[in-house]
Amino acid sequence: MAMNIYSNKGVYALLLGSGISLSAGILSGWRVTEDLLRKLAFMQEGHNPDDVFLWYKNKYHKEAEYSDLLGQLGHHPAEIGNLLWSYFEQSEEDRKNKRKEPTKAHVAIAELASKGYFKVIITTNFDRLLENALDQKGVKFQVVSNETNLEGAVPIVHFPVTLFKVNGDYKDTRVRNTEEELTNYPPVWNNYLLAILKDFGLVTCGWSATWDKAVINDILNNKHHQYSYNFTYVDKDKSKEIISLSDDCNGSTFGIDGADDFFTELAERIKALELIHDKDMEIDKEIAIARVKDCIMRDEDIIRYTDLFENETARVIQKVGEFTYTNEYMNATLYSQIYSTAISYLSVLLPMSVVAVRWTDSNHAEAIVNALSALANRPIIISGVFTDEGKLQNHVVDTLYLYGTGIACLYYRKYELLDRLFRVKLDDADRLSSSYLIDIANCWLIDRDRWNATSQNRLKTPFSWLVSDLLRPMFAVIKDKEEFDTYFCVFEKLLAMYYYMLISSTMQIEEFRHNAPIGQFAWQSFYFTRKNDNKYEAFFNEIADLKEQSSQLRGGLFEGKFELYSEAYGEVNEIEKRVRPYMMY
Repeated sequence: MAMNIYSNKGVYALLLGSGISLSAGILSGWRVTEDLLRKLAFMQEGHNPDDVFLWYKNKYHKEAEYSDLLGQLGHHPAEIGNLLWSYFEQSEEDRKNKRKEPTKAHVAIAELASKGYFKVIITTNFDRLLENALDQKGVKFQVVSNETNLEGAVPIVHFPVTLFKVNGDYKDTRVRNTEEELTNYPPVWNNYLLAILKDFGLVTCGWSATWDKAVINDILNNKHHQYSYNFTYVDKDKSKEIISLSDDCNGSTFGIDGADDFFTELAERIKALELIHDKDMEIDKEIAIARVKDCIMRDEDIIRYTDLFENETARVIQKVGEFTYTNEYMNATLYSQIYSTAISYLSVLLPMSVVAVRWTDSNHAEAIVNALSALANRPIIISGVFTDEGKLQNHVVDTLYLYGTGIACLYYRKYELLDRLFRVKLDDADRLSSSYLIDIANCWLIDRDRWNATSQNRLKTPFSWLVSDLLRPMFAVIKDKEEFDTYFCVFEKLLAMYYYMLISSTMQIEEFRHNAPIGQFAWQSFYFTRKNDNKYEAFFNEIADLKEQSSQLRGGLFEGKFELYSEAYGEVNEIEKRVRPYMMY
């Protein structure tokens, strides 16, 4: 999350609930209303009923509304002000005990907002702790807390920070706190919220997704959001509503220890990224490789090693976000330009990853898998993800990284890591019918007929040809072109086999045979058979001969089960037989 926020400054809006002010000793709006009802019930009945909300409804034949309660408890604005003051402002005792003042979370949010990371903050809270924190940090901000100041609000894009108090402010009696008020916002209010949810990604904290039905409905009605929605929770067993909401709107959930720890750590991580990514401090490929080797040699440097990968991955994501993509109909020239640009973005990350694969153990492998996952799950660049152009431009970088690291795994026989790379998932299910990256990061990213119709070179598998040509310089350790082609073809065949194992269960067998990613191996394997030293066949023959005792299965491929391997191998071979005649021209 830190990398996404850093790489996409101002793209994410915050949605904050009462949990953000909990450590400051501030009651939620619901608890304030409950306490006001207790005061009113005691004044009128001389005691406190067990259920004060039910008592009020039976007595007044309506739900307890904030403004009515204040009117009954105080007849003059000054009286009402004094009544509310005790809930939201500091008394002398509060000052001594440091209560009702901005928390660590508020301070961290203000820090991030001052740097432009958050332009919009939505809050259901009535208190003014966030305003105080922003003031202390010198942040210029506008508050939208009722329809009147909404009319005079500067458009969000033209103001540094907009604080949208969606349920109102405690000094305004028009706050929303009843079930009806929290379910049905006025149209102008609801449209303002919908516009934010449409234009921005979302990070929630301290918000339970329980009471604010209008907010929940607007989130659900905006499933096809351009940027990711991220929902945090403290106790999973007590967070069923927000987890369910995340599932329903294709979001991501994050368990946290609390708002203070979450925002403090988030601010620290982003600050570390700022230091590393300063233009004057950008490291080149050789320095990065040297640092990776040094960290692997020193087991205690796993934190520095992880930071190297996270920081370089963030730099790649930032570069991808700055690139201007085309909406033109794709042709061979544009395909080549986009892939060449993408490989340039990986000029540091991929070489350092290849070196890391060679020397990696299970601890160091985690950073490589996380890098691929971060690349695959970065915010979508362009709309139309189901078009050829959308799939290509949104996933070309992670596809190249998957192929590059995967080939390195084969060369250095790191089969457990290769298995994990094939299993990387997409967090946003709206991108694909399947959640596995390999469902899209494969040879179908370039349409063969479209390429050949716009190129002088008629190619059997243009994607494989282009990608292998771009990746080969990254593997100076593999001197021979034919040897590199062998590893490339083994990788693509294994990818097709994993596609069968992980994805084919969601489709009919004929549908699988139509959609399976059959790359260069389908035709080049025919030429491998003419060689005396056929390393391509030797790889698969070892598994056929030794089965679960083969180094590949013992190393972690196909869950170590020959049965899974054999079934996938047979299905992919069947497709090879079908398509090879059409490729052999």
